[in-house]
Amino acid sequence: YRDNYKKSNFNERDKNYFCAKNCSTEGHESQNAQFYCDTCELPICFPCAISYHSTSQHSYVPIKNAERDYRPKIDKLLSESELKLTTIKNIINETHTGINQLQKKSQELKNQIKNETQILNQSILEREKRLLSEIDNISNKQRSLL
Repeated sequence: YRDNYKKSNFNERDKNYFCAKNCSTEGHESQNAQFYCDTCELPICFPCAISYHSTSQHSYVPIKNAERDYRPKIDKLLSESELKLTTIKNIINETHTGINQLQKKSQELKNQIKNETQILNQSILEREKRLLSEIDNISNKQRSLL
């Protein structure tokens, strides 16, 4: 039976209500919800209660009773959800901070590698220049001896 009905959506605007004020059965949306079917977890109108939800497979109560019974559970779930949401937002912020720190450290390491490579290249070029100069000196000395 549940598939024939649409569930009520809870949002900030509806936070003070247990469920939709109207029946959730398609075609009965204009009817006031007078009952809550615990089996289907839906607010229902009187005609739905005596027709679709009247079998022994369904358990329904007056909407006010359901609101009284479920309100503490809903409030607890909302509070827990808000705490979890805060925790998740903090984790996301920490993750972004960590990513930024990693990117900064990565750039610092790249710069350090480039600087070290330039120093090594300069050293190699100076060594090359000295060795070539030595070869020229040796070559010149040998020519002069000949």
